[in-house]
Amino acid sequence: MPGNPPLVHGILPRQKRQLLQRLICRQPKDRPSPMAGNSSTLTRIFTGVFSMAAEFALGLAVSDAEAQARDERVTEFLKQMSLRQARRQQETSGLVVVQVASETPRNSPEVAAITNLEEDAGGAGLQSMSRGNRMNFSKPALRSRIVRGDTRQVAEIQRKFPSIEVAPVAMLYPQTFLPLASELDRWIYRPAQGAALRRLQVSVNDSEGKPVKDVKVRAYVNYSSDLHYAAVTNRRGKALLEIEKGLHDYIILLAAEPDHSYWSSFEANIQLSAADKQFQLQLQPIVPDEFMLLSHYARYDEQAGGGVTVAVIDSGVGPHEDITVAGGYCPVTGEVSSDFSDNGLGHGTHVAGIIAARRGANTNVYGLAPACTLLSYRVFPRRGGALDKDATMASSLDVAGALERAIAAECDIVNISLGSFDEMLEVKPLLQQAWNSGIVIFAATGNDGRDYSRYPACYEPVLGVAALGRHASFPEQCLAARLAKFWSRGGEFFAGFSNYGDSTRFIGPGVGVVSTYPGNKFSANSGTSMATPFTSGMAARLLSGNQRVRSMPRTAARAEAIVKLVTDLAREVGWGKAYEGYGIACHD
Repeated sequence: MPGNPPLVHGILPRQKRQLLQRLICRQPKDRPSPMAGNSSTLTRIFTGVFSMAAEFALGLAVSDAEAQARDERVTEFLKQMSLRQARRQQETSGLVVVQVASETPRNSPEVAAITNLEEDAGGAGLQSMSRGNRMNFSKPALRSRIVRGDTRQVAEIQRKFPSIEVAPVAMLYPQTFLPLASELDRWIYRPAQGAALRRLQVSVNDSEGKPVKDVKVRAYVNYSSDLHYAAVTNRRGKALLEIEKGLHDYIILLAAEPDHSYWSSFEANIQLSAADKQFQLQLQPIVPDEFMLLSHYARYDEQAGGGVTVAVIDSGVGPHEDITVAGGYCPVTGEVSSDFSDNGLGHGTHVAGIIAARRGANTNVYGLAPACTLLSYRVFPRRGGALDKDATMASSLDVAGALERAIAAECDIVNISLGSFDEMLEVKPLLQQAWNSGIVIFAATGNDGRDYSRYPACYEPVLGVAALGRHASFPEQCLAARLAKFWSRGGEFFAGFSNYGDSTRFIGPGVGVVSTYPGNKFSANSGTSMATPFTSGMAARLLSGNQRVRSMPRTAARAEAIVKLVTDLAREVGWGKAYEGYGIACHD
């Protein structure tokens, strides 16, 4: 990323070292000393003590520099790990979208060719996927088909009709930064049978010294890959890591990441030795909201969002006592269409809480539009079911089905905190249809730290949202504190993981955001996933207070008017359009 270096607190270790070196340097030998001729014992002692003190201070400065270099390497490791995960997300479902332009006549050869794909499904090895709970691509003019199988036949149709578009059904992922969770389990290192092991017992306790159970502890041992050792704490808060001797004697990062209720914790740069038998990690409980992050931008208003309908297309929502879900839908094939609660990831519930959570007793966690009508569209398979291995990703086909439902429900705002690297032909026309129906869609730009936005944020007319953080809004010993911080200004910093570029329309808080988690719990997450619902919630809040715009006919002009409500209120941070778009929306 071009621009200023990460924020530096105080004097750089290098500058301190240069300063101390100047202090230590004595006068040239050919220049008489003021003390010449008086080499008393006291003088020699004073000179020696000063020299020792200066050299000791220099040694500390060198150590500081080395420590900073190690810390920066750990931060870079975390960033590279996230990028490696992103590259692994470039997967497709094996399904293919075949589509003709919307203006193509219904009786055209192109539409007939797509229709024949379904008719030839049995003999040609192609299987129509437009059945069950999935969206009905057969209306109004049979212009799209979702097929699996013989790509050669699809290619032949495209050769014959160049205007026909073909693309794989894409997979979308939650845009949280560093999801060190189940998808990393495939990178757990298994020691060779019979190998000599070094057993490291990690104790995970809370700030009062009480053990915390069921916390995944991971020890990363390779800068260039995600290989690591892992164990889960028992009821006594103990996790036993068995590390192969002679192969791994150094831990880059030892991290404990609870799913909820506690902030993450870590220790970096651990040199193992024969004496290293035990290690401790302390978790700081999440005190909602100890750091007052979202409340810095908008006070709680229990009436905010009234009269506005917001759709969350995600992993499902709830149950949580602070969130009321008015309805929803699940388009995932083979699952109950009325089951739109959280699939177990917790991502959708966290997102929904930022938009619509009511402030509960003894907490200061709340959404920006708690009175809105919240609809949940679960597009992720349920965890623990037959499709458990796919529970961390959603198909663009199911996102399209959710969008079709959200349009039919006449939503005002749609939040998509998901992203893909692949085009989504079946989603793209629905985005424009939503806009033409007076619906505004906000989507996460992505967490790759690159000059682009993931789909669907890069599509017109979707509004992409980037992420910023606020200093002192999270514990210093949590992983959020290791996120790259660029361009600090006015207490805020641009999150180094956030994507940026021409598709960025707004920016919102996305580092160490505390929100709701299923089962009446709270969790802290980071990512453009969190910045997006902040902006969606703010848009719902503003629309709620503007009867004129709410009562406008459901056309593109209404959608434009909703966006203008947000842009008029947005505060520029000062990083430029590519990084913040119109800025961050704040409301008293």
